[in-house]
Amino acid sequence: MNRNTKSLFLLALILVFFLSAFSFFAGVGAAPFLSGGGGLQVNSGEIAAEFDKLPEIYAILKQDYVDKDTLTLKTLSEAAIKGMLSTLNDPFTNYLDASHYRAEMEFLSGKFEGIGAHVGLEDSKIVIISPMPGSPAEKSGIRAGDTILKINGESTAGLTLNETVTRIRGPKGTPVRLEVLHRGDAAPVELEVVRAEIEVKTVSSEMKEGIGILRISYFAEQTAEGFREEVQKLLAENPKGIVLDLRFNPGGLLDTVVRVSTPFLKQGDVVLHTVDSEKNKVTTTAQEDGILKDMPLAVLINEFSASGSEVMSGALQDNKRAVLFGTESFGKSAVNIIRPLSDGSALVVTTARWLTPEGRQIGKDKIRPDVEIKPAERPDDDVQLRAALDYLKK
Repeated sequence: MNRNTKSLFLLALILVFFLSAFSFFAGVGAAPFLSGGGGLQVNSGEIAAEFDKLPEIYAILKQDYVDKDTLTLKTLSEAAIKGMLSTLNDPFTNYLDASHYRAEMEFLSGKFEGIGAHVGLEDSKIVIISPMPGSPAEKSGIRAGDTILKINGESTAGLTLNETVTRIRGPKGTPVRLEVLHRGDAAPVELEVVRAEIEVKTVSSEMKEGIGILRISYFAEQTAEGFREEVQKLLAENPKGIVLDLRFNPGGLLDTVVRVSTPFLKQGDVVLHTVDSEKNKVTTTAQEDGILKDMPLAVLINEFSASGSEVMSGALQDNKRAVLFGTESFGKSAVNIIRPLSDGSALVVTTARWLTPEGRQIGKDKIRPDVEIKPAERPDDDVQLRAALDYLKK
């Protein structure tokens, strides 16, 4: 991987991170709206005086604004919502339009219907980071580094990453035509790709020098089961220890985080505390001894380890179960729930702050490694992993 490809890869990770990482949900769907997916019951007298100005302003714009044809209620209402939320100064309470909400739910389920390719932006162009192994994208001839010029005959110029993904995705069994320019070629080619159901593998493992390496990319619905399967594979190899790689892990579902953290802990060990708006504190503990409670353990984190990965690494650090290597984490201590709205959009709301077992609030303190190691300049030189392996071998 050369420097340009590495920069593109990191950009794609950052883009995916900011699209999805802030959704560290505590029990998605566990607290639905009271009726019809619409609003919770609110005392109308409490807000009428101020919010009544909004239809007045719209009426004036409709009557007097010079470019009336540019006025749409949908655009104005979504701008009003985003403006209202911006005053909270909370980057984790945000509005998701219908397409972004659907993508968010697919992300957390670990499955989606599409062509199976990672995409990013390079010089304002939509570029294939890599097709997933065995995916429709790979089988159709799409390659890493391809620039997507058109989707079903329409130019991608000016499209955002989210708009591009929305247009490429679609029901399994349906085709999408992509005009792509292979890196190094002079002329583009048109490829037809038949969409399929893509299942994202969020947990992977390998053995290296007698040490098991577990990588968790994010915490989705199926991650706990994938984690169990990969752990069983590693234990069959009788590893001397395990490296848990949480680098670039943006978080995910809180329930899943707890389920994959407790196998490393003893019964009664604290996983995390949550504190809500009423200052009520809830402590989550391991309910039984974990299968890996005595396994020598090293954890890798970096500045893109956020939310759920900070919960897990913080729990293992505070319980003296692991030595952490790498760089300090992102720093997100918000616990969010998602409230679907009646038109298919949704609101992500911060409902609590989480603390490590020793009471650190990560939004302020972040997770700091026990052994700080910055990444090497060469992407093929993983000095952080090397340090963790050397530690466990000793």
